[in-house]
Amino acid sequence: MSDPGGSSPERRQRRRNEAPPDPEAAAISVAKVFGNRDLLGEILLRVDSPTWLVRAAVASKCFLRVASDPAFLDGFRARHPPRILGLSVIGIRSSPRLLPFPQPPELAAAARFAGRALRYLGRDDRCSDYCNGRLLVEMTGNKDWLRYDVSSLYHVGRHGILPPPPPLGSGDEEPGLLYSHRLFLFEDDATSCLSLSMACDTETVCANFSILRDGVWGFQQSAVRELQQDPYQTVLGHKLLSGGKVYMMTTAGCILALDLATATFSALELPDGAEQSASLRLSRAQQSGFYLIYTTGLRLHVWHCNGTGQWVLVDTISVYQACANLSVQKWVPDDEYTSPVCIVGVGDNAEFVILELVASGIVCCMQRDNRVVEKVAEGLMQTCGPSARPITMVWPPFLPVPKEDNDL
Repeated sequence: MSDPGGSSPERRQRRRNEAPPDPEAAAISVAKVFGNRDLLGEILLRVDSPTWLVRAAVASKCFLRVASDPAFLDGFRARHPPRILGLSVIGIRSSPRLLPFPQPPELAAAARFAGRALRYLGRDDRCSDYCNGRLLVEMTGNKDWLRYDVSSLYHVGRHGILPPPPPLGSGDEEPGLLYSHRLFLFEDDATSCLSLSMACDTETVCANFSILRDGVWGFQQSAVRELQQDPYQTVLGHKLLSGGKVYMMTTAGCILALDLATATFSALELPDGAEQSASLRLSRAQQSGFYLIYTTGLRLHVWHCNGTGQWVLVDTISVYQACANLSVQKWVPDDEYTSPVCIVGVGDNAEFVILELVASGIVCCMQRDNRVVEKVAEGLMQTCGPSARPITMVWPPFLPVPKEDNDL
């Protein structure tokens, strides 16, 4: 029988008799590779995840210089989005915890760190916002005080208590209005925060807000917009802070955009078909604008908006086909008015979508680029509801500062 692996005695003897490679020629070959930034970039684009990118960058200064280039990082993220570690969930009368997703071995430590950070929270604490490794927590010790804490999920013990937000609005609640108050994290400034108070009735939306910068809350600003709407849905609807604007879902066939720089509202009409959906989510876009993700029946639709009302359809996905590997036994809810697919959460750039298949209670995570779907829980939404929040790895990854020298 032949030896395809080349391990016969004759083959081994030939290898021993071969002359060793010329050190000078080998050094020239290595220099050609490490001196070609385009080639190094192509090599790094083929590593499996941001975790391996960091390991390669630490091993070689040439790799580090390429990996630190913002243009390279944009291309790398398009191929290898930040991994989702799990869901931050709060059950009935229980503390926040991390529901971990299946992970490759190199992400196990990050998932443990995130889970450990959440275990420090009490059952009266609420996750108000999450942005790129930072968790904004509303902490209620008793009825007499309320404070906000920003914690790093990947540096246990690193957290900061925010100064109390200033009172917003007139201070007196008017009858007939629905009120809400929430804090948001800025995606590009780890030291800033937005405090937003909403007051709505069937004809008007009023927003009062203040921005925290360098530990000091700014003066109150206000914006008012006339809008025929369901105030309850506007107050509770999904909201997204991105690019200096707060985007708000409404029942008036539009998304309200609050420009924080000018304290003005604008209305962005929904794309065709979105108004009939009962499950919609907004997602930050890496470059500009935002994404709108919604379901109709068993189909998932992804649109990109430039922020001024120009829409482009990015993707349409059959949830039934994508979830074929889950062997779902029941797709149609008993209540004919209930949507069969509910969006639990989305990632930045609409890179992943977490779905609840309502009739079966299955919660799954779909990677949008390759349609890979994994089951992560069952019956979760009956106990956690809308409090579930996706927790992802940080982006960009933490890299050392490159030094300008000729070492490899």
